[in-house]
Amino acid sequence: MNWTAFSIVMRESLEALLIVGILTSVLKKDQSTTKKHWLFLIFGVLAGVFVSLALGLSIMFLPNALPEAAMNYIDVGFPLVAGLMIIQVMWWMHRNARTMKSDLTGKVEAAINKQSLVSLLLISFLAVAREGLETVLFLSGELIETTSQKLLHLGLQIGLAVTVSYGIYFVLQRALGGLHFKWFFRVTNVLLFAAAVQLLYSAYSKYQYI
Repeated sequence: MNWTAFSIVMRESLEALLIVGILTSVLKKDQSTTKKHWLFLIFGVLAGVFVSLALGLSIMFLPNALPEAAMNYIDVGFPLVAGLMIIQVMWWMHRNARTMKSDLTGKVEAAINKQSLVSLLLISFLAVAREGLETVLFLSGELIETTSQKLLHLGLQIGLAVTVSYGIYFVLQRALGGLHFKWFFRVTNVLLFAAAVQLLYSAYSKYQYI
């Protein structure tokens, strides 16, 4: 079990579920919501997932498209960039955790009031795609080293992480009526920091062999 990959996928999946939960709660409360609003919201979410999967598959096939010399630098570059990105994401979350829910709610309400289905689609797409793309980039080092033999194992780990995140989300919704972003970010930043340290160390170790 790759605990770094597992914790990253679980954390990002849980954040995506929290965001989708906020979007759906706004639609449920608004009396002017129609079936079209729901369809565009769902389509945006699915499009975000599709784009993330497409990027992940593209990274996996990079070793077949590039010479070995270039791959040596990519093996260093991906975990280095991923580690630095995680640190940047932690800083962003520290600054925006308190206002994230109200910002999302305001955008969705504005889209409904203006009857702008495209805006609703873009809000849901960007929210989910952002989490998905972060996940792919954080796991880029793992993805690029995944062979056809390891693909099933990685897929099972990702599936398990998503399932666990959904279970946590369900329990929190039932037991606590939801989870505040501020507390979610504080707790999960520990996982992200550990992942960032491991990725940066991996990049440093691989650099020694170039």
